[in-house]
Amino acid sequence: EMCRRDSRYEERGMSDGKHLFEVWNAEIKAPEIATEQTSLALFAKVYKDENSEVSKSHLVKIQRNVKPSAQVLAPINGDDITVGQELTIAVQVSDDTLGKGTRVNLLFAGEVVDSLFYVDKTIQDDTASINTTTIVSFKLTVGQEWLGKTIGIRAQVTDFLDEVVESLPVNISIKSDQDPTVAISHPV
Repeated sequence: EMCRRDSRYEERGMSDGKHLFEVWNAEIKAPEIATEQTSLALFAKVYKDENSEVSKSHLVKIQRNVKPSAQVLAPINGDDITVGQELTIAVQVSDDTLGKGTRVNLLFAGEVVDSLFYVDKTIQDDTASINTTTIVSFKLTVGQEWLGKTIGIRAQVTDFLDEVVESLPVNISIKSDQDPTVAISHPV
């Protein structure tokens, strides 16, 4: 099913000089597949008056989308965090379309408190068929309103194809700042 098509002219250098080419682009939506992967032959048919010519076929691999995954690496489940402390939250994200654009939301006590959009032009290859992994970081200062509570931290990931997943929660306890202690140990 063709969604959009357009053309443009390009001047290209050949061994016998420069030539003008008409280049046609098409944005095509892949069909739904019932298997892990399949293939589809693509070709163009050009008409001029009553004559037509068919281009060579190109075989394209189509595979099922893999849902993204997310894991909060830091802090660790059960950590004690002090009010006013700047907390660094590290999230590992994996997906087969990671570099094309992946939204990562940080959920603190069930509320989205920060968000980022991850894009990596070096891993946007349309033919990539493996999961790619990255680690993203968030900074968060723990407020007084959380004192004495156990807070769940989660990451919510939305991939390029709008698949959404949430990580398992990492629970941290919010404590008040303790006064320092001092003792003289020598001389007795």
